Amino acid sequence: MINTRIQYLNYKKIIPKNACDFLIKTAITGGMYSVGMVGDGRQHNATRKSEIFWFRNKQIEDLVTPLVKNSPWNAQIDTLEDFQLSIYADGGHYTWHKDAFNTFSDGSIRKVSFSILLNSSKDFSGGELEILNEDDLFKDEEQPIRTIIAKLRDAGDVTIFPSMAWHRVRPVTKGVRYSLVGWFRGPAWQ
Repeated sequence: MINTRIQYLNYKKIIPKNACDFLIKTAITGGMYSVGMVGDGRQHNATRKSEIFWFRNKQIEDLVTPLVKNSPWNAQIDTLEDFQLSIYADGGHYTWHKDAFNTFSDGSIRKVSFSILLNSSKDFSGGELEILNEDDLFKDEEQPIRTIIAKLRDAGDVTIFPSMAWHRVRPVTKGVRYSLVGWFRGPAWQ
């Protein structure tokens, strides 16, 4: 069973800045990106406004996997999906959503998600990654819902959280936010 008392973990500068810069440059010059889609495979600018780039990278995988395997959620993981580099320009955002939305053909589910900031938060305004405080899901409707802002400030900072957690990227109001996200899968929670 998952321990949801710890809702996320932050790690400072796990990914070297030169690797972050390389990933951004590759995405911009490679031209291999598309408009961000949502769960039904369609573009919904009201839900998500970003451009995305899919790829694999062994160096990033080797740096992030131990963080997830040593997390307090006791997640049995066996698959890492391709990485998604997201580009959030002015007005870019992703509304409240969960990453664990279906069961894959092999019976696995998304269990742990991660987000890596690829550029400094000084390069943009807005664009905060927010995670819903799960305790607030059961509060009286009159009380405001609290969110937790993951403190991603520097290129290479990483946040990991259970894929079933509600989260969003607030609108970017100035500059461009570059992030890399990924999902670890495994058998259903016991």
